[in-house]
Amino acid sequence: MKRDTCRPVLILKRGDPYVDRVRAFARRAIIYRLGYSHLGWHALFFIACIPAVIVGIFIAMALPESDRWREARTNEQRGIPVGELFVRGRAWNTVHAAIVAIIAFSVTYPINTFYATLLKQEGHFSPATVANTIIILNIAGIVGNVLGGFVSDWIGRKWTLILSAIGTACTSIVFLHIQNAADRDIFTFLIGFFSIGGVWSVIPTYLAEHFPTAVRSTGQGTTYHIGAALGGAVVPLIVSSIAPSVGGLAHAMTYSVAIASILVIGVALLWRESKGEALE
Repeated sequence: MKRDTCRPVLILKRGDPYVDRVRAFARRAIIYRLGYSHLGWHALFFIACIPAVIVGIFIAMALPESDRWREARTNEQRGIPVGELFVRGRAWNTVHAAIVAIIAFSVTYPINTFYATLLKQEGHFSPATVANTIIILNIAGIVGNVLGGFVSDWIGRKWTLILSAIGTACTSIVFLHIQNAADRDIFTFLIGFFSIGGVWSVIPTYLAEHFPTAVRSTGQGTTYHIGAALGGAVVPLIVSSIAPSVGGLAHAMTYSVAIASILVIGVALLWRESKGEALE
């Protein structure tokens, strides 16, 4: 049987959307550090878009689809209805993948959304300090993405995800210790390494391996964007709404990231290890 496996390192090289977003956050942080005081946020917004547009054009023109995908497209119908994700024994795969995506976004998006705000409003730090901290966060995320891809090929997707979630939960105290520069920098690196890096080094491959070739693109894309809509958009709204009642934004971020990390562990334990499986 021809083996069709997903390798996280390959996905990192081929422009996974979340990894690209991590790099975009890092670029924006650097641009903010260098130009916010002179240009303002409107100009920075448009400047930060330029690399993403260039990379998007390059990916569209230079990176071919896989041979296995092309073969499947010639033998089957070109359009795959979403309903196909819930038939032929695929319902649990789809539901589990969607839950994982929601929780994974819930781990990282409160950080991406509110950390700079926390540093400015509650820490009263200068733009330079805010930018330096976010740069540390995203450099750690990039390092964690790369190393996590290799580690998941060694110990498996499931345990890479679980260990990364444990690390995220343990380092979520960073939001309560931003006034101490040493603690802030060390724990910022660690939470970036484990959450933006470790958790998300696995997720694209992990979602893909829930589905056979015929519906993999539809399944991965659908569950990923369900996660983005609920975990990436709704959860930050919940965090901001509960902040006044739990002691402030720092506490709300700590609780939400820690709880989401624990949920990642629980949900991952419900799924088999998919590393090395032949995907049909």
